[in-house]
Amino acid sequence: MISMDHFDPEHLIIGIFEAENIEAVRDMILEAGLMAWNELKLNPLTPVADLIDNIDKAPPTIY
Repeated sequence: MISMDHFDPEHLIIGIFEAENIEAVRDMILEAGLMAWNELKLNPLTPVADLIDNIDKAPPTIY
């Protein structure tokens, strides 16, 4: 876990994890029983530097 932050007054907690893949984080969430909370979202992130480095691999826009 890189960070775990609580946003007041919403009672929103955001955790940032570093892992080999998103499935490893999903498995950890399931094993820890965190899915029993009110709402749980799992979103993979890509650093902007990686996006820029790989922009030439993206398909052309359809505009």
